[in-house]
Amino acid sequence: MKKFALIIAVAVACAVLAVAQNSVDLTTPATEINLGDFPVGTWHDDTWNADWEFSSRNIRLLQNGALVYNFSGKVKNFKVNAGTAGVTISFDCDETKRSYQFNKGISLSTDITMTIDRHDTPASAPNTHYVKTMKKK
Repeated sequence: MKKFALIIAVAVACAVLAVAQNSVDLTTPATEINLGDFPVGTWHDDTWNADWEFSSRNIRLLQNGALVYNFSGKVKNFKVNAGTAGVTISFDCDETKRSYQFNKGISLSTDITMTIDRHDTPASAPNTHYVKTMKKK
């Protein structure tokens, strides 16, 4: 009976470790990006002719192929949430004075919805709250 209990305990521990490998690493500093289950790739914002590039540990903004901003080491409050609305990443960046949220809904579509809130403009200013659905490149 003790051997059976030990085997069950080892199996449960292995299952927990396997699931933990795909989850967000909470031991990393808040300035690091770990996309977890969020898809990697490049999405295009046609309003600004900008590309948002997501890799496993970085987010970059490019315009006309030129690097506009590299978020590596510059984010805080980075969160990855998975739920009935899909997978969402959110973070703040003091340097850009903005909060960002990207959501990949549960669907066959590869589109993601981006929401940017600016903290350096009055609420009535244009593009203070910017929402855009972007297509994958």
